[in-house]
Formats: sequence, C-alpha cells, structure tokens
Amino acid sequence: MRFHRVLKTRNRQSGYTMLELLIGIMLLGIISGGITTFIYQIIDTYNRSTSRMTAVKEVENAIHSISRDVQMAQIISTDTSDPSGLPLTLTWVDWDNTTYSVIYSVQDDQLTRTMNSGTATVMVSHLDIPQTVCHYDVDTILNRKIFTMQLTSTVVGYRTASESRSIEIIPRSAQQ
Repeated sequence: MRFHRVLKTRNRQSGYTMLELLIGIMLLGIISGGITTFIYQIIDTYNRSTSRMTAVKEVENAIHSISRDVQMAQIISTDTSDPSGLPLTLTWVDWDNTTYSVIYSVQDDQLTRTMNSGTATVMVSHLDIPQTVCHYDVDTILNRKIFTMQLTSTVVGYRTASESRSIEIIPRSAQQ
C-alpha cells in the first residue's frame, strides 16, 4: 500500500493549471497597460509643453527685440496697404551719427529682422500671419503717436500650441 501511495504522488505532473495561466496573463496585461498609459502620458506632456514653450519663447524674443528697436526709432513706417502693417521699417541716428535701419518683414511665413548689413534674422519661425498686426497711429487719449503690435506664434505638430502677445510703445520720436 505504501508503494502505491508513493507511486501516485510521483506520477502526478507538476505545472500550472489553465486558471493560473489565465490569471497570470490577465495580471501581466493590466500591469503592462498601466505602464504603457503612464509612458504615453509622459510623452504627451513633454510634446505639449515643448510646443507651448517654443511658441512662448519665439513671441517673447520677438517682442523684446521689436520693443527695443521701436523705442530707439526716430522714423517708423508701416505698410498701410497690408492689413498686417508689415513690413515695418524703423530708422534712427545713434549718438555717433551712425544711421541704423531695421526692417521687420514676413518671408516664408516667418517674421524676419533685417538690419543695415542685410543679414536677416528669423524672429518667429511659426508666425500666424492673420493674427499678426502692427499699427503706428495717433492715440486719441494720449494725443500722440503710439506703436501697437499683436504677434502670434502657432507651433503645429503632434500638439498644436499658440501664443499671442500685444504691446503698446511710445517711441522716442513721439515723446518730444
């Protein structure tokens, strides 16, 4: 009898039942699904913030440069035939009698800045042209000329992001 009992336990195969395998596969699927969702969220957040920061930095840098140039300008001219007012031409004479001329214009859907040397610098690579407007008119409240500009950058890609800023500047030629 004893031999028969030992033989029975030895003939028994070791392994997993079908139920154990199904539970293991299900747990593996749940864990891998959670990890995949987590990784997707990280990549999505990164792409969204990268597009947003690109748009913000482009607009900030362009506004900074335009503000500095407009404040220095003694002569400001905009294209009144174009709804955007571009190209914008700014001219001034520096303390050492050097004449500077800066032109902001749109080339290939980019806002470029061209100085005396003729070298064009791209200020905004993702310019939203219908949303970009500049004017140099008399302000009825202040009763002097004021330069206003709205600049918009729209970065299109995995996640589209847009940034728009407006500025109002009284140039030194209008402050006198």
